[in-house]
Amino acid sequence: MTEQTPDPSPIQDAIVKITGVVVAIDGLVNLVHAFSGEAGWIAARWFAIIGLLQIAAGIGLISWKGWAFMTFSILLLVRWLVTFITTIVAFESGGSEAGKPQLITLLVIMAMIAYFGRWSMERRFRPHLDY
Repeated sequence: MTEQTPDPSPIQDAIVKITGVVVAIDGLVNLVHAFSGEAGWIAARWFAIIGLLQIAAGIGLISWKGWAFMTFSILLLVRWLVTFITTIVAFESGGSEAGKPQLITLLVIMAMIAYFGRWSMERRFRPHLDY
């Protein structure tokens, strides 16, 4: 017996589309940062690759594509790890005032992982999982 995945609610659709736009804009910022000349050649390549992946994932999220969901999930996990490390370093080197912005970013990333990591969300992006 097959169960069809219901269409996303308007609120859920808006959240995913806004997230897609924000991810694509952040990817564009990373791409500009890669070619600004401030970073070394390894960091420039890293920012360029991450920027291109974010732009593609953002556009795919807006269209509700399964590959974009997977790419975005992997990017979120990498971003969580990097932000976790920078949060620890910020608290160690600058105290609580220096670590608060990083902590807020870390909490936002964790909320996004929790929201996009739900089984019902994955089934909406990848309807072939319903069987």
